[in-house]
Amino acid sequence: MDFEVFNGLSNDEINSISVAFINKLTQLTGKEVVVYSDLYNSKDTFGSSIANKYHLWLAYYGDYNNLYDVSTNWNNWIGVQYSDQGSVPGINGNVDMDYFTQKIFLEDTSECEIVEKPEVNSKDQINYIVKSGDTLSQIAMEYNTSVQEIVLLNNIFNPNLIYPGQDLIIESNKYSDFDNNSESEKIEYVVKTGDTLSKIAIMYNTTVRELAILNNIENVNLIYPGEVLTILSNTDFNVVGTHKKIIYKIQYGNTLSGISNKFDISMEKLIEYNNIVNPNLIYAGAYLEIPIEK
Repeated sequence: MDFEVFNGLSNDEINSISVAFINKLTQLTGKEVVVYSDLYNSKDTFGSSIANKYHLWLAYYGDYNNLYDVSTNWNNWIGVQYSDQGSVPGINGNVDMDYFTQKIFLEDTSECEIVEKPEVNSKDQINYIVKSGDTLSQIAMEYNTSVQEIVLLNNIFNPNLIYPGQDLIIESNKYSDFDNNSESEKIEYVVKTGDTLSKIAIMYNTTVRELAILNNIENVNLIYPGEVLTILSNTDFNVVGTHKKIIYKIQYGNTLSGISNKFDISMEKLIEYNNIVNPNLIYAGAYLEIPIEK
């Protein structure tokens, strides 16, 4: 199970959803389940009810040799993803690198029973066949939905990797058209090298369509470093109680000072808010909570 995007869910809700998913997966396959998680969430999000029953596949980008006794609800792991910058002959681009113990192998190696895919009868859902040149950004904008919704509906691991002939389920018209006269509070985002509208939309829980309309963008695949985008705050953040915050997933190469500058928050407050012991030691794949003040 790989459950990483929580959208403001409480820990109890996250664990309840996880147990429901695992139980259904076990029912359908009859196989053992492994939980994939980063160091932060294996410590502070997933509870002992899951850790005591299922093995951990840990995402930890760094020296994993001293992690056998790491303090998580699991206390040990059977697999570790230690890099997303690896290379494999015959494969273009970076690949994930993992180390596994013998416990990663299934005890029951028999074939799973074939389960037919249920038909989608909802009038709000359509089936879309990906064409050559399509991107999730374009599809999301065409059907007035978000990249994030398409990713979640279709269990897409990499939003930047879809292929011609792929069958996608799309909930069309789920999001209303953007209102340029909205009185909602707005923020400004400076585009960084490597940013895409879909990536920004996922980060701020908004849609490519809304970003494009709000910023008069004609080509959703063309933005450039230094460009300033306006984003509505009422779709930017996960709301917890009366306080707004961003749940930020640390990327490879991030530093705490860089993150604090990006979100215009002091390092001291970021450290205090997340109970960070060593400001020089953060891990790609972990999450930071970033408070937003009016």
